[in-house]
Amino acid sequence: MMTVMGKVVISDVLPSSFPVHFHVLYRSFQLVCLAISIFLIYHTNHSLETKQGLPFVNQQLSWVILLSSLVCLAIPIPCHYVDLLVHTFLCLASPLVMLSVSFEVLFFCTFGGFLIIWVIIESSLW
Repeated sequence: MMTVMGKVVISDVLPSSFPVHFHVLYRSFQLVCLAISIFLIYHTNHSLETKQGLPFVNQQLSWVILLSSLVCLAIPIPCHYVDLLVHTFLCLASPLVMLSVSFEVLFFCTFGGFLIIWVIIESSLW
């Protein structure tokens, strides 16, 4: 593991070319983390409305998802730039869902969709 300008590069630990099934498992992990964070927000909201307090399991799972999504950002994925944009979007989606108060997630999804469409259209023009 080495550092480049303050960023941790894991090129020595992970192989430079991942098998195809790694990308599928990695995206599946990111989507499962996103689904769990959405469920945690729903369950926490329900528990607080019924005056049961914040469940300990929800606290622990929220911290695990937050830390794992930040670690996922540090893992380099050698692929197309659209895949890199989706990777960054999915890594930041779980913490944003857990930290959002109201409709901020809709803005994030719309912004991410427009960025992907913009990159695809721009690459087709060149």
